[in-house]
Amino acid sequence: MAYSGANLSIMTQTVEGSFKLFFYASTDSLATVVSANYFADGVERGMQVGDFVFALVAGVPYMLFVASNVGNACTVTGVTVALVNGNTFPTTNPGPGTGLIWNNGDFLCVA
Repeated sequence: MAYSGANLSIMTQTVEGSFKLFFYASTDSLATVVSANYFADGVERGMQVGDFVFALVAGVPYMLFVASNVGNACTVTGVTVALVNGNTFPTTNPGPGTGLIWNNGDFLCVA
C-alpha cells in the first residue's frame, strides 16, 4: 500500500502554532512510512519540520517526527527520547507541567 492522504489528520495544534500533532494510520511497514518523502502532500496538508505524528503502522503505535521536507513532500523519523540521568528515567516526579518523562515504579509517566 502507498501513502494515503485520507488517513492523515491533525489531532491538535499549539495556540502559538509552534507545532502540530498529526495522526496517521497505515498497513504499510514502518520502513516504508519513514522512507524519504513518504508524505507526498505533507506540506499542503499542514505538516512542518518539527511536527509530531502519532502513527498506527501495521497495527503498532509509533511516535514519529517530521524531520525534513522537499517541496510538498515530508519525511518522518522515529522520536528519540533523551534520558535525563544517563541510562534510566528519573524515579521522582520532575514537577507538573515540565513535560518530562519519569518512572513511577510501575510505568512511565509524563509530568
